[in-house]
Amino acid sequence: MLLSGSALMLGFGALEVAVPAFADDAGSPGMSGLLLALWSLGSVAGGLWFGARVVSASLPRQYRWLLLGVTIGLAR
Repeated sequence: MLLSGSALMLGFGALEVAVPAFADDAGSPGMSGLLLALWSLGSVAGGLWFGARVVSASLPRQYRWLLLGVTIGLAR
C-alpha cells in the first residue's frame, strides 16, 4: 500500500507541475488555475459517483482496479 500510494501521489504531483507548464507553453499562463480547478471538479464528481455506488467486490480488489484505472488515465 505504501509503495503504490507513494507512486500514485508522485504521479498526481507531477501533473500539478505539468498542467501549469502546459498552460504556459500554450501561451496562456493564467489558464493554469482554471485547468487545475476543472481537474478538481472532475475529481469531486468521480468521488461522489463512486461513493454513491454499492460495490460487491472486496476492498483490496477495488483498490487494484482503481489503481489500474488511475495509472491508465495518468499515462495518457
